[in-house]
Amino acid sequence: MIVSFVLTVAFVSKWYVGVIALLSQLSGWSKLATVYRAQHPPSGRRLAMQGGKIGDVWYTRCLTIYVSHEGFYLSIWPIFRFRQPPLFIPWSAIHNRREKRWLWFRLIEFGVGSPPIGTMRLMPNVFRDVPDV
Repeated sequence: MIVSFVLTVAFVSKWYVGVIALLSQLSGWSKLATVYRAQHPPSGRRLAMQGGKIGDVWYTRCLTIYVSHEGFYLSIWPIFRFRQPPLFIPWSAIHNRREKRWLWFRLIEFGVGSPPIGTMRLMPNVFRDVPDV
């Protein structure tokens, strides 16, 4: 009985870690982290439980974003953070910003880096009161 419980927990844990690692690759988060890895959140406006699309992966209400004059900090809930460390994207790294619609939501889509490393779609409130990038 105990052996089957331990094996079940081990299987579920390996599956969970594998899925999180796969999402990190599919989203491009790991590539972004090689250039834009953050050490700590900046002072600024905090937006909790945000959603967005990074690369090809939708993150639903599990992102925390800090918006400052220099850029924005993006982190995912700690339970999902394996291979997805916090990022700090300076405003100067954002290119080709444009509005998109997905279902009934308005989103801002943009490229990150020059040459582009990845793409993101975030809610417009992230860009409120920031330079026109």
